[in-house]
Amino acid sequence: MFAGAVFGSIFIQVLPSEQQLGLGHEITIYMNWMKQSSDVNSSYLFWEAFFKYFIWVTLLFILGITVIGVPLIIVLNFLKGFLLGCSIHIVVQMFGTQGILLSVATIVPHNVVAVPAILILSSTAIGFSTHIVKNRLMTHKGNLREAFVSYSTIAMSMLILLAIAAFVQVYISPQVMEWYLVQLPL
Repeated sequence: MFAGAVFGSIFIQVLPSEQQLGLGHEITIYMNWMKQSSDVNSSYLFWEAFFKYFIWVTLLFILGITVIGVPLIIVLNFLKGFLLGCSIHIVVQMFGTQGILLSVATIVPHNVVAVPAILILSSTAIGFSTHIVKNRLMTHKGNLREAFVSYSTIAMSMLILLAIAAFVQVYISPQVMEWYLVQLPL
């Protein structure tokens, strides 16, 4: 995921300046909307964010079961890092030092929970795939049920953590961003 974040940051740097300005303009529009908007359906946004995390968990879970999905798990983690790197870099590029603080206030809080949960689930999925290959395909021994129950329990635990991340993303991060945007001249 770290490599993805680095590549995401580099990607933003190599974009043509008009595309960088376009991204910056979209972020400015969103921030101005956040300053003025008080009519946001937070419940809907929570379920939307949770559903996106549910899709991540389901996809990683299925890829772990299929064994051949291991490379895709790695690609998905890279893409998550890539998107984070792009997001943070564009905000920092637009607002300089204030962008660092804005990223810490808005992008980081829910990702402090989401990134470790996704990484734990990804490593568990890869471990389960390895277990299947070593103990079931190669030697035809080992208890698949026990490993599957453990894998499923970890996946459900990570889904609960990602529900917490969705809560932070929808209910806490916007409040922090609103407070911070009052201080930030746009």
